[in-house]
Amino acid sequence: MVKVAAVLVLVVAAVAAALSLGADDEARSGFHVDDASIIGLDGERFVPIGVNLLGPDAFFNADGETAGHARVLRDAWNVNTVRLNTCLPQGCPYTGVHNERNDDLDALVEEYTGAGLVVMIALHQVEPGGWPDDGLLDRMATWWHDVALRYGDEPLVWFNLLNEPGHDRPASERWLHVHRRLLDAVRSAGAENLVVVDGTQWGQEAGEDGSDPVRTEDSAILTYGDELAGDDDAVAFSFHAYDQWASEHEPDETRDARMTDFIRRVRDAGHAVMIGETGTPADDECCDDRSLGTATAYRVAAELGIGLLAWHGQGVDGFQLVDVPNGESSPSAIDDHLAPTNLTWHGSLLWDLAHTSRS
Repeated sequence: MVKVAAVLVLVVAAVAAALSLGADDEARSGFHVDDASIIGLDGERFVPIGVNLLGPDAFFNADGETAGHARVLRDAWNVNTVRLNTCLPQGCPYTGVHNERNDDLDALVEEYTGAGLVVMIALHQVEPGGWPDDGLLDRMATWWHDVALRYGDEPLVWFNLLNEPGHDRPASERWLHVHRRLLDAVRSAGAENLVVVDGTQWGQEAGEDGSDPVRTEDSAILTYGDELAGDDDAVAFSFHAYDQWASEHEPDETRDARMTDFIRRVRDAGHAVMIGETGTPADDECCDDRSLGTATAYRVAAELGIGLLAWHGQGVDGFQLVDVPNGESSPSAIDDHLAPTNLTWHGSLLWDLAHTSRS
């Protein structure tokens, strides 16, 4: 009887362990972060490569339309992610532009996720480098709660809570409070979607250019990332690469080493990180600050295997990926789906990264 009881105990323990493992697997079936990497729906490492596009009530391109580009982005550009630049229904008041052509978010999500692309909804309501007041934060939290209720069962939809918050040096604790409120709004809706959180310093995290390593106290991710994410394994971080990463008087190797050092410090803290925006209006690497930062971002992203999203797939302010006569751009404006000849310098960088890193 003792032997039988012992066997029964072992069987019960094994069943309980299997059930526990199954429950854990189910809980982690969506996109999540493990060992500083984003893990995809197939259980493999996922590296988001793609473009920024216009979302509902968008703010800088008055006429661009986002519908209809999913398949060319997937099949020709070979990208896997789009970031939809979105405002609250009244628009982003700091721009003077309110594009309502892309307000059918359900249709955009259906088109792009239907093509197998991740759709990152990014809220740009606050002027870059600024903070929401209490009233606006309430409205933003309500909006994110509603969005999370709508798309909580669609793992290909990610939530980028607030574009480029703050520029205080050292990084303000308000970064933590604002994002905690917005993250709570998402999770209280029952949504387990991946949440992406922008760093501070106008999203760039560095605070200034130069050759010195990024100061920990200037980086919101390094200072408050642990506290914000806690034990939530579906939080990733993002920084933007423009002039703060330029170091125009330094060689490429110095710029690359500085960005590499920052990324490795974030990863060493256990966090997944991506470059959520980078871009330039120039037609080569020399010598616009944003071009230098963009070139560094592409080299480092390729070397370290981190995500990168180009600014902008529908540029009208010089940040085009495709060179078209009227100055407006779209992913579908390429003149050949295999070897386009009308890519801008930046467009060529994205094309090459997507076809190299995802080949």
